[in-house]
Amino acid sequence: MRAFFLMFVAGVVGCSSLRDVSRDHLLPIEDPPTVQLDAYRSVQDRDDGQDPELAVAAAMSGGGHRAANFAMGVLLALESFEADADAFDLLKEIDYLSTVSGGGFAAGVYMATLHDHLQLPGGRTGYSLAHALRRDRGRLQVNLERDYHDTVFGGLLCLRCLGSADAGDIFERKLDRYVLGAKYRDAKRSLTLRDVFRPAGSTEAVRLPYWVANATVYENGARFQFTPDMLSRYSVIGYTHHLKKRELDAACYDLPLAVGLKASASFPVAFPATTLRCAPVADTLNPYLHLMDGGLVDNMGYRTAIELLRQDRAKRKVLLIIDAYKGGSRPHSHREHSPAGTQVGYRIMNIALDSDHNRLDANICSLLPASDAVGQTPIEVITLSFDSLRPAPGRQDTAAMIALYHEARAVATSLNITRREQQLLMDAGRAAVAAQRDELIRHLLPLK
Repeated sequence: MRAFFLMFVAGVVGCSSLRDVSRDHLLPIEDPPTVQLDAYRSVQDRDDGQDPELAVAAAMSGGGHRAANFAMGVLLALESFEADADAFDLLKEIDYLSTVSGGGFAAGVYMATLHDHLQLPGGRTGYSLAHALRRDRGRLQVNLERDYHDTVFGGLLCLRCLGSADAGDIFERKLDRYVLGAKYRDAKRSLTLRDVFRPAGSTEAVRLPYWVANATVYENGARFQFTPDMLSRYSVIGYTHHLKKRELDAACYDLPLAVGLKASASFPVAFPATTLRCAPVADTLNPYLHLMDGGLVDNMGYRTAIELLRQDRAKRKVLLIIDAYKGGSRPHSHREHSPAGTQVGYRIMNIALDSDHNRLDANICSLLPASDAVGQTPIEVITLSFDSLRPAPGRQDTAAMIALYHEARAVATSLNITRREQQLLMDAGRAAVAAQRDELIRHLLPLK
C-alpha cells in the first residue's frame, strides 16, 4: 500500500507541468527577468516632503491577516515616530513597498487611502493613515479582519464559476472592493498600475511610493513582480478582473492592482492560481502564465526590495524588513512520538519557508552590495519582527513584552481573525518599532 502511495505521488508530481514541451529544444535558456527601474521616473521625484537623498524599501512578509495587521501597526508607528521630543513622519520616507501575500493587504490599505487623499487639493498635506483608520474604522479595520475563507465556498455556488471564473476571481473582486477601496470610490473605480508607476520621460508627477506585489510562476518557480515592465516582458495581453476576461495593451499600465494582490496571496490548494493570457513570440504553444502565492519563492519580499534599492541613485539606502514570521527556529520537540502522517503532510507545505527564514540574515547579506563595491551605496538593514519584542538589556515592561511576543506569534496564518487579535497584532507592530528606535533614528532621521 505504501509503495502504491509513493508511486501515486510521484506520478502526480511528474505530471504537474502544464507546458507543451515539444518545441523546448528550440527555445533559448534565459534567466527570469527582474524589475528595471530605468523604465520609470524616479520615485524620488515625489514632492511630498520626503528626503530625495534617502531611499527606503519596506519588505512586508506574508502570513495572512497576522502579517497584514502586524505590518499595519508598524506603518502607524512609523507615521508618528518620536525622537528627542519631536515627531517625525517616517512613513512618507518609504519609497518602495515589496509585499508578499498578507503583507500586501497593509500596503494596499495605505496606498489606496493615500491615493484617494491626493485627489484633494493640497497634496499629501493633511494625510494620516491613523486618521484614515479612525475615520473609517467600520470600513478599513473591518476589511483587515474580514473573513475571506468563505470565498472558497462561494466559488462552488457562483454560477459564473461554472465557466472560466473560479473562487480566486471572487477573491480578487473582494480585495479590490474592500482592501483597495473600489467599493467606496466614485464610480467604484479600481486602482491600476497607472496610478502608481510613471514611465520614464513622463511629465506626470510621481505621487505614490512604488508598490510591487510578488507572486510565484507555477511552471519554473521564478519570482514574478507586478510592474508594467515585467508584464510587458512576459508578453501579457489579458487578465480576469471582477469575474470578466479583459484585454491589456502593450504598455501594461492598466492592470488592476487587485490582480497582483490576489496572485501574491493565492495560497496553493486554498485558492486557484491566477492566470494571465500572454502572446510570447517564441513560445506560441504556451500562451498562459499561472501565478501562485509569492511566499513560495520569497516569503519576505526582500529580494525584490534589494533589487530596487540597488538601482536607486540615492546617497543613503535603508531596507526595512517587516517580518510577521511566527515559526520557531529551535530544533527540538516536547513529544516523544513521531509526527502523524497528516501532520507531516501539513508540515511539508511550510518547512521550506522555515528553512529559508532560518537563513534570512545570510540570504540578505549575500544580496547586499559589498562595503567596498565601486559605485554602490551600502544598504542598511533594520528588522521589525516579533523577535524585536524579546527581552533586551535595560528595557522596561519585560513581562508585558514577553506576553505580547507569545500572544502575537500564536495568531494563526489565516484570512480570518478576531478584533482582539487584530489589536494585539497592531500593538506588536508598534512595539517592534519602539524596540528598534535607536536604529531608526540612526538611519532614517535627517542628518544633522
